[in-house]
Amino acid sequence: MKEPVYKIIVGMVLVFIGLSILLLSNVTEFETFYFIFPFFFIGSGSDIGVWVFLLVVGLMVWLLLGGFSRIGNYPHKTTQDGSIYLRTDKKCDNCGSAIPTNASFCQVCGSPVLPE
Repeated sequence: MKEPVYKIIVGMVLVFIGLSILLLSNVTEFETFYFIFPFFFIGSGSDIGVWVFLLVVGLMVWLLLGGFSRIGNYPHKTTQDGSIYLRTDKKCDNCGSAIPTNASFCQVCGSPVLPE
């Protein structure tokens, strides 16, 4: 597993544990204000804790099940022959269109691409 993904998963687990502890402390009989950075809940009968918990868990599930594939420069299959194309941040200096990794000339305007 790549290290950045590992750190993200560990962070999500820690957020999940923190929210669980807040929800458990929210069932006490005392009317009070709870604050553990970055979360806070007002009152023991407040439903905001449950909604925030469900929102964060839903966001974590979305990110783990496919959200990361829509974020950043990850490989995407675009053809049936098995070719894989990577997104690139390289742009033509003349027209601003995207340039493939190994291109010597811009496909739109034909200007030469400077090697990096």
